[in-house]
Amino acid sequence: MDESATGSQVDAFEIEIAVRTYELDMLGHVNNAVYLNWLEQGRLSAMERCGYSVRSLARDWLTNIVRAEVDFRSPTLYGDRLIVTTALARVGRTSFSLASEILRLPDREIVAEALAVLVWLDGDGRPTPLPADFEARWKASLSGVGERKPPTERA
Repeated sequence: MDESATGSQVDAFEIEIAVRTYELDMLGHVNNAVYLNWLEQGRLSAMERCGYSVRSLARDWLTNIVRAEVDFRSPTLYGDRLIVTTALARVGRTSFSLASEILRLPDREIVAEALAVLVWLDGDGRPTPLPADFEARWKASLSGVGERKPPTERA
């Protein structure tokens, strides 16, 4: 994760988050555990845009996060408006990695960078090969993202 980056991920899904009062710790900034929730919102939104509905979780697909890394760059405060980006970083046989950034608006300053490794599971909870069209669906869902404003989700 590049410390000099300026929030310029290409081919990434984006959602917007507004910092809420109950996400603050006793120091007045967002508690570090909240960032994992925001990153999950970004992952789930990206998966839904690729056609993997959360509602179909038990019926059609299941992933398990096996690794999560977060580098915190700058604290976030009540009233901050943030963008969570989610990009496909690596595709393996039974696993894939997602790279994310949390950016403060309006200047898209990076406040956190993250990497998550997820494993695709079968109905018995065992690793199973990713769907053959997983990467193609991800890329197809991104077509035109840079040409139009992506949908936002307000927290």
